[in-house]
Amino acid sequence: MIESIAFRTRAQQEEYLVKKSLLILLTAGLVMSLVPAHPHMRKSVTAKLGDSEVTIQYFTAPINMDHVGEVGVGDFRRGANLNIGGDLKAGATTIAAGDYTVGCIRNGEKTWTMVLSPGKLGRGESPDKSQLINLDSHFSTDMGSVEHVTFDISPGSGSLSGRAAVVWRFGDHYLAGAIS
Repeated sequence: MIESIAFRTRAQQEEYLVKKSLLILLTAGLVMSLVPAHPHMRKSVTAKLGDSEVTIQYFTAPINMDHVGEVGVGDFRRGANLNIGGDLKAGATTIAAGDYTVGCIRNGEKTWTMVLSPGKLGRGESPDKSQLINLDSHFSTDMGSVEHVTFDISPGSGSLSGRAAVVWRFGDHYLAGAIS
């Protein structure tokens, strides 16, 4: 149905259009206020490891386990930005001070490895796989579940006991990579 309204003056027409626009905006605002918000927060975690300050920065995005299931063996997925203030020794590997992208590579159905890519990768960028630093990693699906991506810098457990680790949680996936 097409609306047909006769206006006597241009001022009446403009007033009508302003009122109609306000009604549309108010209706849209009401509808949006009824839809539950899903916050995406920018977070950072900082830890002091010896003389080195280590900071990880990330967004709390909701988990889509169907998307995680589509990750192929050997595929890299980007997770967070990591800044290391001074060189760290992680087992036999030295991690130089600087900026890194924390990522993971799926090795099989139930195995993942945490990796560091030098520099900060943008959304959709792929790392030079020859430059990736493989961290001693621990993966588990027995540590509970989270609804949003989380990162932490924590004391390692299991095979990483006694070492500092970056911990990445996504759904029921727990992935830790040693950085000391």
